[in-house]
Amino acid sequence: MADEMVRYGMAKSRSNAINIMIELGIQKVKQELDFWKKISEGVGELKKNNYKMQHGGLSKILEEERQ
Repeated sequence: MADEMVRYGMAKSRSNAINIMIELGIQKVKQELDFWKKISEGVGELKKNNYKMQHGGLSKILEEERQ
């Protein structure tokens, strides 16, 4: 579990991951880890389907909504 926490950026190191598990409790950490696994899988699917993200599109959409 500690290695996965480091992989998903939840912890800086294994020892940091262990400290987080002690502080938050195993159940809370598992919930958080499940969330990040789902996000990671979703991003993997998008990459596999060659989905391209465009930068800066949000401001254009907001401008159109104001008009």
